[in-house]
Amino acid sequence: MSFYQLLANYYDDIFPLNPGTLAFLSKQFRKSAGTRLLDLACGSGSYTLALSREGFDVTGLDLDRDMIQLAKEKRSRQMGNVSHPEFIQGDMLELSRHFTREFEGIFCIGNSLVHLDSDVKLEQGLAEAAKILKKGGSFIAQVVNYDRILQDQIEELPPISVAGKPIVFRRFYSYDDQKHVILFTGELSIEGEGTFRETVPLLPLTRETFQALLGQSDFTSCRFWGSFAGEAWSLDAPATIVQATCSGTAAR
Repeated sequence: MSFYQLLANYYDDIFPLNPGTLAFLSKQFRKSAGTRLLDLACGSGSYTLALSREGFDVTGLDLDRDMIQLAKEKRSRQMGNVSHPEFIQGDMLELSRHFTREFEGIFCIGNSLVHLDSDVKLEQGLAEAAKILKKGGSFIAQVVNYDRILQDQIEELPPISVAGKPIVFRRFYSYDDQKHVILFTGELSIEGEGTFRETVPLLPLTRETFQALLGQSDFTSCRFWGSFAGEAWSLDAPATIVQATCSGTAAR
């Protein structure tokens, strides 16, 4: 079993739905976008399902087959034998191939966007999002605050332990200045089974670069926060959260 297949078994324990995050997304999309939403890198589908229960028309997309299967199983448990919200296995670099209809809002949270591990790939992903987003539609993304990671040379984020579960998830960072990537190592320790880890490259995406790439990809009116509690972005904030508006001027 691969590391990420193993992680899928504990995904909802390690990354449970955060009511504050849900409230932020619901508020922003009701205020600025509409009801037809796409959850990019939806993972196990927690936010897709929760926003669907709030009346949004949400579709979840993830590259990982195990996550999509987990999301469908969760949908069956929570909502019965239904086919909505829809969950699709797919690549965020090929959104215009997966979807022919436009969405009114797109969100990508959980530090997922930086798995597009170069400026070129990220610009391509943002351009694909703009192609399927309605003019005036809202794009919301959240990543770790890499300005802080780079400035303070942070090598590990606080470990995540789960009450009542024999698991600990640790996250390590090391910067490869030649390739301009952060090597992220996820380490899952399971009592009685051992410790498992996987290393992947991530794009160390700063706020300045993020805003520039959004501007090059048909997005305007960027607004930044430092957390889903709505605090202003700063170098010390835990996250970089952006909301941008699709200008609808690029060729589709």
